[in-house]
Amino acid sequence: MSQGLARPEPERLLSADELAPILGMSLDWVYERAKAGEPGLAGYDRWFAGVAGAGPNNASISSVALYTGQVPAFKELLAEEGNDLGRFYARVKVLAALPKKERDGTLAAAARQAVASGR
Repeated sequence: MSQGLARPEPERLLSADELAPILGMSLDWVYERAKAGEPGLAGYDRWFAGVAGAGPNNASISSVALYTGQVPAFKELLAEEGNDLGRFYARVKVLAALPKKERDGTLAAAARQAVASGR
């Protein structure tokens, strides 16, 4: 490889500190603005403070991404149970007991159905 060519950095998640300048704002600013309009968000103060006051880290941000990525599938399962929370919880309990591969397949199918039905 020529010395003049830089090797590209492998893809990785940006940390909150790296992401803030790109967005032109800090996560603190975004959170404080959101909290001003929705006082119920104050319950997330500890999450936004992070470990030792360092703010959210890649692990905490990734957990939110994983969670929100599954929301359409769970909304579909709730709809399939007639929006009956008791039946939904029972179904999710059964789902949780399945092997990971089967559970992931069930959630993927529910997510596809959610998209198809416009939920």
